[in-house]
Amino acid sequence: KREFKIVFVVITYAAYPDILRRSMSLFGCQTLTDGAEYLRADYEISCWEGNHMLFALTVGVFGIVIWGICLPLVAYLLLNFGHKNSATQGDLRANYGYLINGYHDKYYYWELVLTYRKIVIAFIAVFLSGISPGVQALLAVMFLLMCLYVHLINRPFVDNTLNNLE
Repeated sequence: KREFKIVFVVITYAAYPDILRRSMSLFGCQTLTDGAEYLRADYEISCWEGNHMLFALTVGVFGIVIWGICLPLVAYLLLNFGHKNSATQGDLRANYGYLINGYHDKYYYWELVLTYRKIVIAFIAVFLSGISPGVQALLAVMFLLMCLYVHLINRPFVDNTLNNLE
């Protein structure tokens, strides 16, 4: 049972960025000079018509809600329960060490902070693609500077070299 949990966590963590990126890409449309909107991933697909509408509103929304919101939230709740319950802390490290090893104990959740950072950057890239690239880049840089500031205040890694590299 424990081995299954470990394999599940590793596979989920490895597949997470790609699934979320693909879910968000269903909303990445671009308006061409003729005024028509096409999916940036495949310019043969007209946005918000036929199958695209169906896929975007089912697969896209489902992927973003489940993979982008619910999965990290459930992971946080599991880590938080294990962290607060001293009887399960050994199990916490055994089952979810992949996510929490390398961080100070009080920052057991920091991998999820990094996950949400990736989600916000992907959101800026996909959903704000209609604005100018300069503004999009400025928003991304401002967000990353804020993340850097929060990281430098907290210094969550046990190894200071990793804190400095971040």
